[in-house]
Amino acid sequence: MQKVIIALAFLTVVPSCHKLPVLAEPETVNKELYTRVNIWYEAGKQDRIMSTNYHVGQILPAGTHVMVTEKVGDRIYFRDTEKGNTYCLRYARNHTVVPMSEYFDRMFGSSNVLEKEAFTEQELQAIRAGRVEPGMSKEAVLVAYGYPPAHKTPSLESNMWTYWTNRFNRRIVRFEGERVAEVRD
Repeated sequence: MQKVIIALAFLTVVPSCHKLPVLAEPETVNKELYTRVNIWYEAGKQDRIMSTNYHVGQILPAGTHVMVTEKVGDRIYFRDTEKGNTYCLRYARNHTVVPMSEYFDRMFGSSNVLEKEAFTEQELQAIRAGRVEPGMSKEAVLVAYGYPPAHKTPSLESNMWTYWTNRFNRRIVRFEGERVAEVRD
């Protein structure tokens, strides 16, 4: 019994994406989808992407064709079908708040959001660069930056959305109506 407790304690503190009991909806595994938002990851750490989506490192662009290979516990494993890179996205309930199924739908979809949505050319350029600029719509911000962590931005109806560039630095996007008025670091 003591060995089991020690093993469980070890698994809770190990930061990598170890496999946990399967809690997946079968229809989303081994299915080709597209990323709905830009996903940031640090070089060499694409197996440890947090759902907070810190804006540091490289970007897996919105509209990337992916294959979801597994959903295990709080982790989503997927592969970029063009380049073959594999990723592990870790769902952090305390920052994300929404249920895992809703979070999954925010991150992945059956069509390429860049082909479907009516973004201006300026918005598309900013999205591809992972930037938010004054004048962008809320929908374009969601694709460029992802969903803001809900523990600091509980409603998308808010006029201020808080994002993180890393664990210690925030970025605020302020809206007037449905358009970006200002971006502050």
